[in-house]
Amino acid sequence: MFDDLLEEPAPTVTPAPRKTETEQERCVIAQAAVIQVFLKTIAGDSHWTNRLAALLAEHPDVPVRTMGFPEQWHEQALWKAG
Repeated sequence: MFDDLLEEPAPTVTPAPRKTETEQERCVIAQAAVIQVFLKTIAGDSHWTNRLAALLAEHPDVPVRTMGFPEQWHEQALWKAG
């Protein structure tokens, strides 16, 4: 019944090109935004944004702009509680 499927060669899958290091770093803001949306939905009283902002402030050598965070990112509506 399925013998004809076995005779065909498997399709070739070409992997997507790898992202550069800079592109990967910029993905951090997107991942953080998804976490923030989830936390606002399931744990509205979460202080995750405050803890993230404090952590980044403790480590000024971390390149937050390269990670995709704009200046004053924590002041944008997404990152505010409620």
